[in-house]
Amino acid sequence: MGRFFKIMPKFVQNEFGGLRLIAGHLNGLLIWDKGHVLYHVWQKVEQIVEAITDQPPSKEKKGVTILTESHWSPNKRYPMPGLAIRSFNGLAKQNPISLTVTRLKTKKGTEIFAGHKPASHTQSALWYLWRYYFQDNGWERLKRCPQCKRWFVDESKNKRKGRCSPHCTWNWWSRARRKQAGHKLLVKNRKEG
Repeated sequence: MGRFFKIMPKFVQNEFGGLRLIAGHLNGLLIWDKGHVLYHVWQKVEQIVEAITDQPPSKEKKGVTILTESHWSPNKRYPMPGLAIRSFNGLAKQNPISLTVTRLKTKKGTEIFAGHKPASHTQSALWYLWRYYFQDNGWERLKRCPQCKRWFVDESKNKRKGRCSPHCTWNWWSRARRKQAGHKLLVKNRKEG
């Protein structure tokens, strides 16, 4: 395990921790004022994520380019939108991150540690996006709840969770929707006293 994981909080080290961190910062946009130091950084990240997650599951769409690098397969559910690719690459070019590899002598012998040194909030945000969203196919799991508009991580096996919580599901599954779906509406008969 590299040096990066030794200095990162425990919640980021588990399987979905990095995506939860991204979702938390994106949800911060709902409460931060526009003068907050992180607001503009994560607003740019949200535009990239929205360009990907809000796409319909259709493989053919005008104006969409397919990312052809080796880690992306055009056989995925839908192609990576060109807008997201250009936005991320443009921000990454303006905010390069210093990657490091260090060799240290420890009690176990000589160990190699890989790390990075972000100098700004934008660099950190881009690193999280690159590492947890693009590298680990996080784009399949980071979603926006259509009911409350909060970002959440879909931790289900089939990656088909539609809303962030049972509360939002119940709010969505309203009386009108149940009726439209053909469900019988149960009305309790009240006995008069």
